[in-house]
Amino acid sequence: MVLFAVVILALAGFIARTIIGTKVPAASTAKSSDDQPLEEASADQLRRLLAEALAQKDYKMVIRLYYIIILKTLDQQGAILWKKEKTNREYARELAEQAYHPDFMQLTRVYETVWYGDKKFENHDLQHSSQSFHQFLTQLNPSFSYEKK
Repeated sequence: MVLFAVVILALAGFIARTIIGTKVPAASTAKSSDDQPLEEASADQLRRLLAEALAQKDYKMVIRLYYIIILKTLDQQGAILWKKEKTNREYARELAEQAYHPDFMQLTRVYETVWYGDKKFENHDLQHSSQSFHQFLTQLNPSFSYEKK
């Protein structure tokens, strides 16, 4: 009986350590239409994909694309150093001194909930969230626009 309890405790500890130690990656395996990871797509490709996702009302993908574009914009501006293996929390730490850090954190929470979560969202909720991403991006880059079909 004691051996059984030890095995159960060891298994529970392993599971807890695995769950707690798991990082949520900033990038996932979503790909562009040419089978290229989204994180490797050019700015023009991302804008085109964003326009397509908006036209299709695929707001989950819209939020994903906005988040990637935001990360790439922050990298281009020198605010973060983008690396595929970094987590969103690592980017947040790099932005800790920026005035827009709280907004970035809020968008990161929304992105992670929408992209990695199992919960189903209504399109109007996702549409509202995507507008917040667009506003943040245009604050970073006032000339940002996406191709409209």
